[in-house]
Amino acid sequence: MKQKPRTSDATSPAAQPVPASADPFRLGPIAIDLHDILGDTLDAPVPDMSGEAGEVDLSDALAGLGDAPEDQGSTFKAFHDEVGRDSRVADASRRYKIALVYRAMNMLPDAVRELQAAMCVPRLRFDAAVLLARIALEQGRTPLAIEWFERAAETPASSAAAARAVLYDLADALERQGEAARAFAIFRELEHDAPRYRDVAARVGRLAAR
Repeated sequence: MKQKPRTSDATSPAAQPVPASADPFRLGPIAIDLHDILGDTLDAPVPDMSGEAGEVDLSDALAGLGDAPEDQGSTFKAFHDEVGRDSRVADASRRYKIALVYRAMNMLPDAVRELQAAMCVPRLRFDAAVLLARIALEQGRTPLAIEWFERAAETPASSAAAARAVLYDLADALERQGEAARAFAIFRELEHDAPRYRDVAARVGRLAAR
């Protein structure tokens, strides 16, 4: 005898409605509906980030970094040059002081060597050239002394008094060398600049008489 299939009635568990508290997706009595607050914002389409508009172009972001190694290299080179320049100045100053000691000990060839090395620094060039000229005079080498005095006269002096002293010594060496015309021109320049400087006026009068 065939049994009739059982039909679900209202009392079966499958047919019973699910209580609101048991439905996790149903709003409760104190739930907040974001649609009431944000309106259509929640329904706006999500931007497509897969295309070019959403990609980050690293070339643009890193464009300014391309010159960074070069800039760093320039900075390092400037620092290296400054350190090297300071080292050269310090070495030249040391050699100039050694030259003074050699001259005091009458070791003139050694003094000349150190002074010529010290002349590589502009701030010592004038003093070194003057001292080389005086050493040449002490050695009886007047033409060489004139060359060194001329180089000193072409270099910015440490003071106006030092510049006048060099011109006077140059003119004196020229006169002793027999170059009266050049000596007279320099003495006249000194007389115009400082009429009472040493015996410039007398030297000018004597040379003019020649």
